[in-house]
Amino acid sequence: MSFALSTRVFLVAFWLQGSLALCESILIRPANGVLRTYAWSDLPLFIAALAMAAAMILSPRLPKRLLLPAVLYTLWQVPGALPLPVFFSDKTAAFFVAAGECLLGTFLLFWARNWSDGQWASGLDQRPRFSWLHLIRSLPCTLLLLAGFGLLNLQSAVLWIDRKTDGYVRIQGQGIVIEERHFTRDNQEVRLIGMVHIAQPAFYESVAALLPEKQPALMLMEGVTDSKNLLAGSFSYSKLASLLGLAAQSESDLHRTQSASHRVGPQRGLSRKGEHHIEYRQADVDVSELEPFTLHFIRNLGKLLSSNSLLELLQACQTPELKNMTPEDTRSIMADLLQKRNAHVMKQVDAELSSGRMILIPWGAAHLAELQAAILQRGFRESARIPRLAIPFARQEPESAREQPGALPAAQNAEKAGAY
Repeated sequence: MSFALSTRVFLVAFWLQGSLALCESILIRPANGVLRTYAWSDLPLFIAALAMAAAMILSPRLPKRLLLPAVLYTLWQVPGALPLPVFFSDKTAAFFVAAGECLLGTFLLFWARNWSDGQWASGLDQRPRFSWLHLIRSLPCTLLLLAGFGLLNLQSAVLWIDRKTDGYVRIQGQGIVIEERHFTRDNQEVRLIGMVHIAQPAFYESVAALLPEKQPALMLMEGVTDSKNLLAGSFSYSKLASLLGLAAQSESDLHRTQSASHRVGPQRGLSRKGEHHIEYRQADVDVSELEPFTLHFIRNLGKLLSSNSLLELLQACQTPELKNMTPEDTRSIMADLLQKRNAHVMKQVDAELSSGRMILIPWGAAHLAELQAAILQRGFRESARIPRLAIPFARQEPESAREQPGALPAAQNAEKAGAY
């Protein structure tokens, strides 16, 4: 296949994908992916774009003015088209991406047809197939483009995480920071304590250090139960935590204290600071309340986390429940794992508000944005924030860790809500 024909084929494929995606976003729900799933897939065009990018670096024959816009657009939109999903809904972002791809493809095809009165193809064939000078010139530009793409996607991912968690999870220079927030209404107080399944041990120590010592409190614990043994296996983050040099929440002193206190009843939870007048109550759903597809997903995710080798990991990734997931499946799983469980814990919050006890909710940070919205709707106002360094990017710890393990420097600690 000649270079001119390769260019035409790639541009037609680029335009076709954009056109089908645009029709899909207008006529069909984007989550279904019917047209692109059965007529044209993102993956082949993505691989073709990578091949075209490599060919443009090696050979001066390919028309960069035609190919480069389509190649860059493909390499941007297939992995996620960041940062569009940060600012728009999935449906709106899908429409903008498809419309841009369709319009750009149409323009490039007309440009290729009319470029130099159709003589451009013969002009390309007169150039050498390979040139060392061309390669030397192309490499710096390629490195700059890769660096730009990397920075764009990194910054977009940081912004996306901050938006999706309402700031409960932030990626900063020192590492991943998880927040605890306090909410008050008259004499009532609710604390949302951001947790994470794996973190540095000092993070869990910091959470335990700030639990109320004298004031009666109720801790609504996260963790689905399995009364009917539907999962038929363990679900542990221990191996992943060990691989990253961190600690799993299930193996932390905080979790062991909560579990022991939950077994013996209220008023007896002990920590290194003395007696805590805290009742520990299981506040999560039972897995029998989840949808069947969600159970399949959890089972396979458990196999993935417990993989002992790369081969087992790859086999776990190839299971139908993980390999063939659609955006609709993802939304259904998230509704089960987030919204349903959040509604369950808020029922217990409502039942407990009249007791006068402080309510502690140490749940995963992904739950807290929705829980915060529900708490604010009940007339509470935010009174303080406590940021904690959960996963450091370096081994160095701040000086204030001696006073309060895992907490950020005192100037950033217990920030007032009015500053936000």
